[in-house]
Amino acid sequence: MTYKAMKYTREMLNERLIEKQQISEDDIQQIIDLHNEREDLFEWMGNLDPIQEQHRLQLSAKLLTDIEFQLQEAWKFTKGKQYHTWWYMVPHCKCPFMDNREAFGTDFAVISVDCPVHGAPTCNSE
Repeated sequence: MTYKAMKYTREMLNERLIEKQQISEDDIQQIIDLHNEREDLFEWMGNLDPIQEQHRLQLSAKLLTDIEFQLQEAWKFTKGKQYHTWWYMVPHCKCPFMDNREAFGTDFAVISVDCPVHGAPTCNSE
């Protein structure tokens, strides 16, 4: 799978939400930087072999969780894993997109056993 990182800019952010949440210029830059970090992580994950490098994919998913929490904080949202949306969009993920999208805001997540990112851990995972 090939994933090409997109470069986030201010124009890509929701201006109404910025105003509503009273986001500072420093926080806007942090949001942009975090999205670019996520994009770079997705590109790196997309270049991994999902069979040979499953452990790296799973560790990368943990990094993504940290990025999502930081984004919530920068946007002044309630921090909670049930509000994360990027985890089931990562390269090589086989978890059902629509089921997880519909479960947004709940503690429910549909994980595919054969997903190299979220499914059964590799024998050498921590």
